[in-house]
Amino acid sequence: MTGIQLSTNTADITPLSKDPQAPCILLDFQQMPFLLDCALQMLRPRTSEDDKKTAVWDPVVSAPAAVRFAVPPIAAVAPVLETVLISNPYNMLALPFLTEYTRFGGTVYATEPTVEFGRLLMEDLIHSFATHSGTGRVEHNVLFGREAHSLYSMHDIETCISKIRRVHFSETIELDSHGDDITIVAVSSGLSLGSAHWIIESPNGKVSYAAGSTHDELGHMALIDDRAFASMDAIIYSQMGTPIPRPIVDVISDMLQLVVKTLESRGNVLFPMHPYGLIFDLIKYVWHGLKTFGFTETPLHVVSPVAKRSLHRANIEGEWMNKRAQKKLYEATKPLRHGKLMEEGMLRVHESGEDVFAYKPPYIVFASHPSLTGGDARAFFDNWRDDPANLLVLTDALIPLPNKRILDGVKMQMCICPLEARLPLEDLVAKTEAKMVVVPLRAGAFPETTAKGVTPRPGSRLCPLEPMDELSVPFQKDFVRAVINEESLLKTLKKTTEDPPVIRGRISVLDRRTCVINGMLGPSPGHMDPRSITARISAKCTETLGPGAVETLPDGGIMLDWEGGEHKVVCSGDMEIRIDAADMKTLDVLREAVASAIGFERKMFESRLSGTSPSAVVPTSSVIAQGECFHNFNHLLTIKRQKLNDLREVNPAAAQYIKDQLSFV
Repeated sequence: MTGIQLSTNTADITPLSKDPQAPCILLDFQQMPFLLDCALQMLRPRTSEDDKKTAVWDPVVSAPAAVRFAVPPIAAVAPVLETVLISNPYNMLALPFLTEYTRFGGTVYATEPTVEFGRLLMEDLIHSFATHSGTGRVEHNVLFGREAHSLYSMHDIETCISKIRRVHFSETIELDSHGDDITIVAVSSGLSLGSAHWIIESPNGKVSYAAGSTHDELGHMALIDDRAFASMDAIIYSQMGTPIPRPIVDVISDMLQLVVKTLESRGNVLFPMHPYGLIFDLIKYVWHGLKTFGFTETPLHVVSPVAKRSLHRANIEGEWMNKRAQKKLYEATKPLRHGKLMEEGMLRVHESGEDVFAYKPPYIVFASHPSLTGGDARAFFDNWRDDPANLLVLTDALIPLPNKRILDGVKMQMCICPLEARLPLEDLVAKTEAKMVVVPLRAGAFPETTAKGVTPRPGSRLCPLEPMDELSVPFQKDFVRAVINEESLLKTLKKTTEDPPVIRGRISVLDRRTCVINGMLGPSPGHMDPRSITARISAKCTETLGPGAVETLPDGGIMLDWEGGEHKVVCSGDMEIRIDAADMKTLDVLREAVASAIGFERKMFESRLSGTSPSAVVPTSSVIAQGECFHNFNHLLTIKRQKLNDLREVNPAAAQYIKDQLSFV
């Protein structure tokens, strides 16, 4: 990808990631480039079959064998990105590569828990994968572009975090740098503390981004907010769940029975998982099971350099929890069970796995990384894998199951029970009222397979989207922000409308989107002759521009033309006046000439209306609109007013004149 072609009144969507479970999506929303998430894709271990593939470049095949992660192709789009929206901590693990290693100069938005837990997950990633576990050398295990790169540093993390703007749920953020009145709002996705869906909206269109949509009434997180699924132009789904054949409570119950049986046989239990998210609830479930079966003297162990900070922070983020957990805050009780277990000494937190063995076995250990490809979890796994009395419990639905190469020859028991609470595509499609349901696909997936058996609501269309393909979502409305800079017009609008007027227009350029409306009071078409006014304009401009060529239009209007069409004043038969100019200086000359000519006619007409006084306020029918851009001033905007409100300050003749002039929307 060498560049981006920005469109005008659409939302253009391009998945950059090859894995929708590690999302990174480019959204061009009305010429404003967004990046939706910046996740780090975990590559599957290379196999002998990969060595046979040579035709197509693929990260797994072409990268060195040591590479474990891939950064999405963000370098090419970084210079034009203005806004990055992060949905949850898992989806910001590639963010330092964007903020510290590219020419990105935009703003990143995320909730407070997402930022802080994202920081901890980055630190944990460094601990697990930055250096070789045996030699201690720096690993070049990240594919960035087409080169193997080391992971970011702690300094990179801190600098990256400092560039993020933190937001609350339901807080409306106005992105007014463009004049398009684009707003963003974060609402709860239900996945984890602070995890969010994003709603991007302008007067023209509305798009939502839903990653990790979760309906989990057992956990501690704020429940999913359905506003992201409301009627809108498009919704983008990623990080979706998979259908589960059994209720999650039954899965947890069976898992706990295996844990208890393992302890009865003096075996050890390993839970490979992140020090954030699911672990906060899983500790509660496991402890409840132990207590039920009488294992009240067996402590739980959490191993990670960031575990203590993560567990502590989770218990002070009450604002981002569900009402049941928030209630405990008002009762002076820590909302999550692990807080009390730590106080009682039944939950031990260690920075190093070696510290666990200072306690008596059997051990129940929660350690990172859930992929079993690195970190303390891999060390425990290698130590316990050959004993059939031990148990490996794989619960993280966000991480693919460990590769067969890792699990080959393992003698320890395995319990594969992903605690999947995320909504699958079928349920998500049934919830939404959006016109277009956009579903980024995994590289190599078939769109027909994804859409099979999924029936959108009437009026909705399912749109599977392959990596690096683009989908355009058209908006039906076409509004731009306008600034009225003439006091006379502004006063007139205030006097003649109850509600703010609707200003419609179209801008043909890409780099500037705010129009400046320069209005003037003009006489009624019935009292103005296009020939007389264009004659006055021509006379006014003769000294500066020379004599203008005069052309009669089919509707009876007149066009004045200078320098072969470089500069024009068009006065239509119904007295709508338009000015075209090739430069700002000439535009000012023509505007002054038009204002002078119309001003003369207006005074003549006002004196006829009132008999003596020219002071009646007469609204304009002729509006000159100047596009605020560098190379094209040919923009005509028409002000349309919805109703007349108060005409008490003008005489009846002027009132009738106003009614004749206004066109109603």
